[in-house]
Amino acid sequence: MFGCGACCRAEDKLEEAQDAPEVTPVLGDDMAVPPPKEAAAVKVRVKEDSRSAKTPPKKKKEKEKDKEPWRDGPKEPPSDTPAKLSAALHKKGGEAFARRDWPAALAAYNEALEKDPKNAPAWAGRGGVKVRTGDVQGALADLDEAIRLDQGNLFAWRDRAEARSRVGDVEGALADYDHKLRLPPPPPPGP
Repeated sequence: MFGCGACCRAEDKLEEAQDAPEVTPVLGDDMAVPPPKEAAAVKVRVKEDSRSAKTPPKKKKEKEKDKEPWRDGPKEPPSDTPAKLSAALHKKGGEAFARRDWPAALAAYNEALEKDPKNAPAWAGRGGVKVRTGDVQGALADLDEAIRLDQGNLFAWRDRAEARSRVGDVEGALADYDHKLRLPPPPPPGP
């Protein structure tokens, strides 16, 4: 019930009384059978006493998992796996990328891909570095691989559109930009 007042508490007690096991009181010759309202109170008392003595109260059901796993962010692999090492190297590459230190970013992304060739963000990062340093053909190959591994990588679609426009593939660039715009926004960065 809602739990808003006396009427709801009375309804709760009534429901508990209806769910309680039937109790047949042992009556002596001088005892009368209690009226129905008092019998319900006996059932409630018996149920409450037996619950506290025998079993713990029922737990509420857990809520169903969120249907949008991307809201939780990516799951991190165990710390000693190649995937975890690759993710750490990708992060290092991203920091160098933000500083526009292209050689350091490229080295970090290369090392990340040696540890885990299925690291789509590292492929996208390396492709982004190659676009910005003029290696457009190398960028296209890396960005194609990033998109093959992760269709939802916004950065891969954006950088591949840039690379396609630099080689004169305007139609392909527009298609990539259009696809990028249809993707959901990335989750906010974690703490």
